[in-house]
Amino acid sequence: MRGFLILGLVLAGAWNGVMAQEQLTLDQCIAESLKESESLRSSDAAFDAAQYDANSTFWSFFPTAKVSASYLKLYFEPEPEAPDFSAMPALAPLGAAFSIPEWSRTIDLTVSQPVTPLWSVWKGRGAQTIAADIEKLKRSSTADQIAVKTAEYFYSYLMVERLGTLLSETVKQLDLYQKQAQNFVDAGMTDKRAVLKVKLEKAKIDKEIQNVEGSKLLLRRALALLMNRTMESFELSYGEADFVAANAEIETLFGMQEKNRAELKMLEKLELINDNLTDIAIQPFIPMIALTGGYKHNFDASSMSPEGTFFVGGVLSWEFGFDTMKQYNSFQKVRSEKVKTKLANIDARKQMRLQVTQLYTDLMVKEKEIGIAQASIEAAAENLRIEESKYQEKMTTETDLLAASLQERQAKTSYITAVFQYKIALRKLAGTIGVPVSALTGN
Repeated sequence: MRGFLILGLVLAGAWNGVMAQEQLTLDQCIAESLKESESLRSSDAAFDAAQYDANSTFWSFFPTAKVSASYLKLYFEPEPEAPDFSAMPALAPLGAAFSIPEWSRTIDLTVSQPVTPLWSVWKGRGAQTIAADIEKLKRSSTADQIAVKTAEYFYSYLMVERLGTLLSETVKQLDLYQKQAQNFVDAGMTDKRAVLKVKLEKAKIDKEIQNVEGSKLLLRRALALLMNRTMESFELSYGEADFVAANAEIETLFGMQEKNRAELKMLEKLELINDNLTDIAIQPFIPMIALTGGYKHNFDASSMSPEGTFFVGGVLSWEFGFDTMKQYNSFQKVRSEKVKTKLANIDARKQMRLQVTQLYTDLMVKEKEIGIAQASIEAAAENLRIEESKYQEKMTTETDLLAASLQERQAKTSYITAVFQYKIALRKLAGTIGVPVSALTGN
C-alpha cells in the first residue's frame, strides 16, 4: 500500500511538472522579453532623468525671491558723541534725530527677474526636452532589437528541433536499411561490408543528433534568460505557415524607414539640439536686463533711516573684456559642432539606406533558396524511391542507397534551414525599419 502511495505522489509530481510548462507563441515570448528586459528598464530611467532635467529648467522662467533678516547689536569705537544744540535753543529738539541706535533689526524682501537670459532658458529647456524625446526613441529602438533577438532565438530553436526530428526519422530509415542488409548477408547475397557501412552512417547521425541537442539547450537557455524564466517552465508553440513571401519593394522600404525608424528620428532631433545650443552660445554677447523690486523694514527707524522702504526698477549690465574672446571662440566651436553633426547625420542616413538594401537583398536570396530546396526535395525523394526499389531487388549497392538517403536528408535540411533563416531575415528587416512583419508581407 505504501509503495502505491509513493508511486502516486511521484506520478502526481510529474504530471504537475508537465502541466506547469506554459505554451508560448513568438508574440508571447517577445512580450515577456520586453517586460523583463533590464535594458528597457535602464532606458526608462534615462528617460525619467532627462524629463526631470527639463522640468528643473522650466522653473528658471520664474523670478527668484530673497528674504533676509538681521538682528545686530551695534558697537562703536570710538563712541560717537551726540550733537550739542544747547547754545541754540531753537534747534534743541533736533538732537533726538541724531541719536545713534544700539541695534540694527531689519527684514529685506527682494524679487528679481532677469529678462534677456530667459532666451537661454527657453532654448536650454527646448534642448533638454528634445534630449528626453531621444531617450524615448532609444527605448523604442532597443525594444525593436530585443524583439528581433527573441525571434532569432525562437526560430533558431524551432529550426534545430525540426532538424532533430529529421535526424530521428533518418535513424529509423537506417535501421530498416541495416535490417535489410543483414538479411542479404544472412542469405549469402553480399558480405558484411553493407551492414558496416550502414552502422557507420548511423554513428555519424548520432553525432549530429548530439550537436542538435546541444544547440537546443543553448537556444532554450538564451530564451529563458531573455524572459527571466526557467527552461523547464515553458514550451514553444508554433502555428505559422512555413513561408509567407514579403511583397514590399525596396523603394517602399525606404519610405517606411523614413517614416518609422527610430534612429532616423534621433538624427533629426540631434540637429534640433545643435540649433538650440548655437542660439544659447549667442547669449553672452547680449546685454543683460533684469527687473527687480522689494521691501525693507527697519525695526529701529529714525529720521535718517525710515521704518519701511519700497523699491522697484531695472538693471542693465553688459560685461566685456578678455572673456569676450573666450565666448567668441566657444560660439565658433558650437557652430563647428553643428556642421559636424549635420555631416555625420548625412553619412548615417546613407549607411541606413545601405543597410536596408543589404537586408532586402539577403531576404530575396533566402526566398530563392527556399524554392531551390523545395525542388531539391522533390528530386531527391524520387531518386531515393528508385534506389530503394533497386536495392530490394539487389540491383544497386548500399553505397548508392546511402548516397540517395543522404541527398534527400540534405535537401530537407536545406529547406528547413532556408525557411527559418528567411523568417529571421524578415524579422531583422522589419525591426530595423521599425514596422511589424505584417507591413512587409501584407498579412
